[in-house]
Amino acid sequence: MTKNSQKREEMLLLCHHLSGRLGNQFFQSASVLGLSYSSNRTAIIFSSSFNGILKKPLLTPEEEQLHKNRCAEARVIGEGSCCRYEEHIVRETVQGQTDIRLGGYLQSWKYFDRFREQIKIALAFSEQIVRQATEIVQKLRAEHNFTLIGVHVRRGDYALDSSKKSGYVMATREYFHKSMTFFQKLFPNAIFVVACETTEWCKSNLLQNASTTYLETHSAAVDLSILSQLDHIIISTGTYSWWAGYLNPGMTVYFKDFIVPGTFIGKQFNEDAKDYLLPQWIRFDQNVRTFLQTRVCSLLGSAIL
Repeated sequence: MTKNSQKREEMLLLCHHLSGRLGNQFFQSASVLGLSYSSNRTAIIFSSSFNGILKKPLLTPEEEQLHKNRCAEARVIGEGSCCRYEEHIVRETVQGQTDIRLGGYLQSWKYFDRFREQIKIALAFSEQIVRQATEIVQKLRAEHNFTLIGVHVRRGDYALDSSKKSGYVMATREYFHKSMTFFQKLFPNAIFVVACETTEWCKSNLLQNASTTYLETHSAAVDLSILSQLDHIIISTGTYSWWAGYLNPGMTVYFKDFIVPGTFIGKQFNEDAKDYLLPQWIRFDQNVRTFLQTRVCSLLGSAIL
């Protein structure tokens, strides 16, 4: 056993078994890492498939073998809802004196955002994924040489009756029109780079007078890496789209009515989903002129109006 392994073994553990697809796994990993940084614990995150897309695995096979018994015997702390910041989880991880195994989806930026740069390093994609995505973005820039606005459109399973009954709402045609128009006013030569599960719906419903190009089908990780490298982004519903917004360096516009209040899913969020949606993101119905006069002018360093 190495000295580093011995040191990690001596520290209290914060364990978690990832579940769901890429967006969910990013949230869980980021939150566990953020909580571990806050509490000086060792994060033990189990997911071999997720590790396979990262530059550096969150947990090596040796570490998994070393800590699996301790994690199995650790005190279990669950969440009350998927998408709220829960003080008791933070309190227990910081003040507790035993190993802890977290349960749940942990979908709140408040668990990890103050460690943003560390999180981005820990969750960096593999060199192969980044290289493939970068080649695509560089080709887009060479062809268009204008501001590239990502547009992520999720429909798929959200169109199912079961999803609608649970309380999910798909981003609407009106939302995409208004968001794309917003960026056209900022960047008259903007090119919209669309990642869409249902291309036919997108071609029929996105803004017709916009300069638009559609991404070919890649892996979820490659598409997420592409979206993160564009200048700004319009996101829709779901955690995958959320992470496209979080990783993108520019402005993020989001669909505010993505849940139906009072439904099973709606009850998972607090008022205005403030623990889930970042405060600096732009609601699609926000007063555009006011926004331009404040944050946009500050970001771009010049008066636009």
